[in-house]
Amino acid sequence: MKMFKIWVGILVMVAVAACSGAVETAEPAEPIQINKDEAFVLRPVSGQDAAESPEGLTIRLISVEDSRCPKGVECVWAGMVSVTLEVQSAGQATQTVVLSLGDPDPASLISIELPEGHLSLVSVEPYPQAGHETPPEDQLVTLIWSDSPLG
Repeated sequence: MKMFKIWVGILVMVAVAACSGAVETAEPAEPIQINKDEAFVLRPVSGQDAAESPEGLTIRLISVEDSRCPKGVECVWAGMVSVTLEVQSAGQATQTVVLSLGDPDPASLISIELPEGHLSLVSVEPYPQAGHETPPEDQLVTLIWSDSPLG
């Protein structure tokens, strides 16, 4: 019985040592570098949710709300998709903006004017499908920063 307790003790120590080495703190990922007139993609995943420009424009994806009518379903309304972003221009306070596609409200925005130009929502993929829920980490939000707005 004494030998059994020794082996159990050794196994517990080995397991604790193995687990303690596996825990590492990840360094925050660098934001995606963006350039004017080039589309870029953000995802609601740590390390892929932020972008910055050489001019000091910083963009961070906060959330995606997708109520578009799924493929293969007949809907009364086509639905819409909205993206919430935190945007900070160089030397300015951070602002929260919502950009939308398919929103019938004329007050909704597809683009926002910033001191550095316009930030526009191009697309959110994948398009919803009936019977299939897209995990948030699989959503791709395509934006473009340019001198003129889209739409």
